[in-house]
Amino acid sequence: LDDTAWMKNFMETNFKKLKESRDAASAALAVAGIQHTRATAGLFLYADFTRVLKKHSRADEPTFEHERALFEALFKEARVLVTPGRDCHHPTPGWFR
Repeated sequence: LDDTAWMKNFMETNFKKLKESRDAASAALAVAGIQHTRATAGLFLYADFTRVLKKHSRADEPTFEHERALFEALFKEARVLVTPGRDCHHPTPGWFR
């Protein structure tokens, strides 16, 4: 941490890579037609998978149980780790961080 030149380079490189990752995630969600909030700092964003949740659960009104099932399927089948909205106190099933 005493090497200020190294720290400056590390921080600039890290910021650039985070921005690239954020932009790639946002673009992929947009192409898929998934509504999302654009992150203003870091990589985290909220994405509305309600439409996917309805299709996956075959339910008109998805529940938090359906949200949990989609969370588990995303992880087990695609190795995509997201945080269900319920775990972030989101009031509506289908939103993920």
